[in-house]
Amino acid sequence: MRYGGTDKDERNGKVIRAAVTWSGMVVLGVVAYVVSQPRASGMWPPPPPDVVSLTGTIRDFKKNHVDFNVTGFTGHYAMNVALDLGADDRPTFRGTGFRVDTQWRDGVSNPIAPHLYGGGVGLVKLASAPTIGGGTTVDTWDSSLGPYGPGNVGPAPGFYDGAEMPVVTVPPDLIAMANEGLVMYNSGGTVTRSTDLHCDTLSIRDATTLEIDGNVRILCETLFEMKDKASIAFTPGSTLVIYTLGDVSLVDATINSNGSDPDAFTIYHLGSNPMRIGDGADVIASIIAPNGGLLVADAGEFFGTYTGSTLTLTGNAGFHIDESMPLDACGVLLNDSKGDAGIASTGGIDSADSFGQWYRDVLGMNLSAPHTIDLVRDGGGIYEFVSNEFYPIDGQLHGNQGEAHNNYFTFRFTAYFTYEACGAQFFEFMGSDDAWLFIDRSLAIDLGGIMPGTDQHVDLDRLGLVDGEVYAMQFFYAHRNPTQAMFRVRTNVPLIGTEAESVNASFD
Repeated sequence: MRYGGTDKDERNGKVIRAAVTWSGMVVLGVVAYVVSQPRASGMWPPPPPDVVSLTGTIRDFKKNHVDFNVTGFTGHYAMNVALDLGADDRPTFRGTGFRVDTQWRDGVSNPIAPHLYGGGVGLVKLASAPTIGGGTTVDTWDSSLGPYGPGNVGPAPGFYDGAEMPVVTVPPDLIAMANEGLVMYNSGGTVTRSTDLHCDTLSIRDATTLEIDGNVRILCETLFEMKDKASIAFTPGSTLVIYTLGDVSLVDATINSNGSDPDAFTIYHLGSNPMRIGDGADVIASIIAPNGGLLVADAGEFFGTYTGSTLTLTGNAGFHIDESMPLDACGVLLNDSKGDAGIASTGGIDSADSFGQWYRDVLGMNLSAPHTIDLVRDGGGIYEFVSNEFYPIDGQLHGNQGEAHNNYFTFRFTAYFTYEACGAQFFEFMGSDDAWLFIDRSLAIDLGGIMPGTDQHVDLDRLGLVDGEVYAMQFFYAHRNPTQAMFRVRTNVPLIGTEAESVNASFD
């Protein structure tokens, strides 16, 4: 997902742009291949390949490893890995997941990752665990159904701490505007604003209403404050985006009460101190606070969506997260249906330390070797690899360990693709054991557990990608049981594979 106009190639190196020369060579980071026909032949762009070869790395484990050959965890387990890859492009185990009793599904009934329900709305992403005091109200509502209240109140949202925080970039043209210093609205009545603003301090007070007419952006260098029954209102279809580099204090104030759409008002709070909503303030907004976080206190009420480093709720505060069904990048309603979370469980993974061995060479613990799978394109443009007996290393590495097959291994590969907005691009997987897919380093498929018994599908249009950009797709699989070995990939995305990483054939 993009935040504050930040292009994907500026976010932690997530996107590798393609450099194309007319000699026919295409370079993607360290990946290079030669297209089959140059432009001059009249075959540009070249037709999609009939076969896509994906070379990855298999790591073989002894069956007495604490995470392998386990029993009692048959089924689908979700939310046990972090939503973003770690610094070395490996998934990070969190162990805060659950057994999936009923699948989350998209509008055409494809199973989807639980955290992608409604495009992620309804899930609060935090860098650290929330602090929630007694007497506070924490629940959900659906802004598409109108105002919060009787008939439009749901259960508490999900909290996901440890999430990677977004990198927010203030638009350069807003920074370049003349700084107007202190801008104060305190005359009472209504003042209308329809133009952008760059200031040190924006202060709205003394029962004054700031009316936003049009799409307005404001950059506050030092302070954004509202108090003394001040308010912000919107004419129909108008929006306000505020970037704050210092402190934010919204007390005894009302924002966006004449509507129920949190998307009308967005705050990117980039200061180091928590943004404060308090003293009966009523705020409907979308807030992204990657540095200072958010404090709601003293009967303050927040309605909308929130992503931030910290969250503190105290003093009869209200925290109401919008879980309305949003639109995907093509304007299509994400008409998802909720699943049901069962018991809390790690899905048979012992610890972060043991999981950390799955996709890394660990001398004395695993052996590794390259392996290639071929996705074959059918007449409908779908690439498939289907194996009901996925035993790629029988008799190799640690060997079969007294069993009919070598059953205890992991497999990972990385591929690149060009995102085509509204091209109905998808990826889906069904396998006998754990599988996770990360696109642009963010979790897109979450199929933890032994023999999950389901496939999982992701439409790329719902991931906030940028049309025409090149993205990495990183796939992680584990085979942990001796009874089944299903491995099925389906996608309509022409992937570009990479070379296998260096492997470890040593064991002491």
